[in-house]
Amino acid sequence: MVRTRRVALVAGVLLLVALLAGCGYFESDEAHLAPRTPLLPPTSESLSAPAPLGAPSAPPQPASGAAPADGTGTQQDTAEPAAGDGEATGGEPASGDGGESEGNGDDEPQLLQIVVIRELLHSPTAFTQGLEISDGRLYESTGARADRASTLRELNRDTGDVLRLHEITEDVFAEGITFVDDRIYQLTWQDEMAFVWDPEPEEFAEVERFSYEGQGWGLCYNGRVLVMSDGSAELHFRDPVTFERAGNPVLVTIEGQELPSLNELECVGEYVYANVWQTDLIVRIDPVTGRVLALADASDLGQPRPDDPNAVLNGIAWDPDTETFLITGKDWPVMYEIYFEAAGAPNEDPRRLDP
Repeated sequence: MVRTRRVALVAGVLLLVALLAGCGYFESDEAHLAPRTPLLPPTSESLSAPAPLGAPSAPPQPASGAAPADGTGTQQDTAEPAAGDGEATGGEPASGDGGESEGNGDDEPQLLQIVVIRELLHSPTAFTQGLEISDGRLYESTGARADRASTLRELNRDTGDVLRLHEITEDVFAEGITFVDDRIYQLTWQDEMAFVWDPEPEEFAEVERFSYEGQGWGLCYNGRVLVMSDGSAELHFRDPVTFERAGNPVLVTIEGQELPSLNELECVGEYVYANVWQTDLIVRIDPVTGRVLALADASDLGQPRPDDPNAVLNGIAWDPDTETFLITGKDWPVMYEIYFEAAGAPNEDPRRLDP
């Protein structure tokens, strides 16, 4: 039964990708060309990754031997901003399998199910591009232009209230965010610049700015390099000090087929979690091989959704203290605290939200 569901989900995703690609949906006037360097993408050994994560116990305990593993993500689109754009989110290792036995030893991704612990409020006017937790505090990047400015904000995770907000006055479309040490890195979609913020001042303070070529969608930090998406099927790696390319891009594939439109990213241990724009798909990626190891369907969340085709799933933040994720969507009035487990696995977690 689980295998049948997995095959059906993967087939549906690949069909959607093929249809969109056939009509030029993923085409862009901007090439995603990356300078080639002798550096290599991060390896599992170099990441000093924590032990594979499973479903949290009750009460949750920090992952044993966990190394800093918070990244962040964000997202966006390749087409022009049509009343909104870009989407993505990430997932978490499945319970019981530790995330190591992926797809029965072949290229089939493992099917995960989303376990909702609780529903939280979220601003219905926040066009979420990135979501990040650092030191227990929740941050969000929203994208927009003109009369709806892009922002960087800190949120109360329990109420969804905006505690602090910085409107970016420049006419840029903000995208994904992540933390590097005590600084917030924030991408822009087509503006080819990344902001670096000090999160402590009341309205945040810009401390540095980097330029780059191409689009910016999602961003996360694995403790060694920044991992970046640009709406294509590639993950790119950047030096957090200089923001220069570090190594060659890695092509992301699912069952041997390219998976384009990678959006919001979240680094957790040795894996990268990603939203796939304009789908409800959350994928877990091996950043060394580019292979999609696991996937989850989030189509049951956020229903009924806002009456806007751009109000898609996007935004994922990993909390190492609770071993859970927060996920939401663009202009969604709700945010979810979740974790992932193997599809079909029994679940007796007392914190699970009853249907």
